[in-house]
Amino acid sequence: MPHLERPIGRAALVAGFLLSGATVESAPWNGKEVVEGGVTHVKNSATPMEKPLTVTLEELWRIGGDNEAEGEFFGLITDVAVHPSGDVYLVDMQLSEVKVFSAQGKYLRTIGREGEGPGEFRRPSTLFFDATGNVGVVQTQPSRVVMLKPDGTPAPAFPLQSPEDGGFRMLQWARYRGGSLVVQGGTFGHKEGSIERTNAIVRLSDQGKELARYHAMTSTSNMARLVIKEDEFGVPWTVGPQGDVYAALDRTWKLSVWSSAGTLQRVVELETQ
Repeated sequence: MPHLERPIGRAALVAGFLLSGATVESAPWNGKEVVEGGVTHVKNSATPMEKPLTVTLEELWRIGGDNEAEGEFFGLITDVAVHPSGDVYLVDMQLSEVKVFSAQGKYLRTIGREGEGPGEFRRPSTLFFDATGNVGVVQTQPSRVVMLKPDGTPAPAFPLQSPEDGGFRMLQWARYRGGSLVVQGGTFGHKEGSIERTNAIVRLSDQGKELARYHAMTSTSNMARLVIKEDEFGVPWTVGPQGDVYAALDRTWKLSVWSSAGTLQRVVELETQ
């Protein structure tokens, strides 16, 4: 499903669940495929193929909450990601740091700190792991990507490019998968009492150059009567195992799928009752 990360806040973080459930029988697919505008649309029926499935979750470990153990004091957790090694990384926007726990929930270390020097950042929003396992920490504003090695020492810098029109950039989310670094963010420019804003989902090279653009929304806001729409700041999205991008552009049961190169491959729809 689409990318739906949201801040976790000061509540306890629960991780590591076991899933169990009975095998269900599937009915024949009764949807259809049509080509619209040169793009295949997969239209699924509102009638489900499978019977309801009951899933039982078992909590394996818990960190945070009222626990005062080492490393378990949190400010505002805005992102959680699992490193290829299995370690769990938590981005704390309020404390400007990243806490690292083992796959078993044991506190290992804290990396990064507040500042503007190598390995430092302010109010980070999200993180990603590159092909070498280094950690990219995204600072929203002013936008920059700070690269760290898993032990916290600075890694080679990520050269994020500035907008050509002299405006400013705001990064919100980033994910690396299937050889693709995909980010969501906006560019802003002032013009005669208004703000022109473009929010987009794009693929970046390791030199910060835009390689593909999957979706963009442009709007102009009057500074005297500012109106903010939720969709102007992004839509739910995620990156598939081959680097393809999935996004719910209108926040309905419709999923657009692009190749990593930026070609719209198909649209998956669900009929509503």
